[in-house]
Amino acid sequence: MDVKNKPIKEKDKLLLLVKFSNSEIYLPASLVPLSTIALILLVYITPYSLLISTPIILSFIGGIIMESISLTYEKEVLKENNEEE
Repeated sequence: MDVKNKPIKEKDKLLLLVKFSNSEIYLPASLVPLSTIALILLVYITPYSLLISTPIILSFIGGIIMESISLTYEKEVLKENNEEE
């Protein structure tokens, strides 16, 4: 999996590009420091909050990634169907 910062459009200056086998996912680059800061703050408040917060944060980020994958897949399927017709 390749991860790099790549500008896409003028309005989206900084995005994370995550490449899987057949798709590209563009996520806001601010997700990485925000989730790291959230985990650090939760550890500072109470170490036991990690048991609750880590799965919640990871599932939230995973949900964003899965939504991006499904949208990319739908675009590719529509593009292939249009090419076949």
